[in-house]
Amino acid sequence: MDVTLDFGELSYRGKSTRLTPTESMLFRRLLDAAPKSVSTTLLCLELPRALEHPKANVRVHMKAIRDKLAEGGVPLVIESRWGYGYRLCDS
Repeated sequence: MDVTLDFGELSYRGKSTRLTPTESMLFRRLLDAAPKSVSTTLLCLELPRALEHPKANVRVHMKAIRDKLAEGGVPLVIESRWGYGYRLCDS
């Protein structure tokens, strides 16, 4: 995938959106693993250690990233599968 992620600015196929620093870290992890999935446990390691419910926080951040991709018209999809985690795919 020819995705550019620089200082929170995500660009792909002429479309772009902005991500927070935490969203950028999580997205980068998915991008580096694509097309394979990344477990929720591994994604939790990208979050600040002080969080009480890291798996719930991963879900919240993934929803925010999905919403931003859709709003920006970026043709990428984050798939989730119970027991496996998340993976990044072309839409």
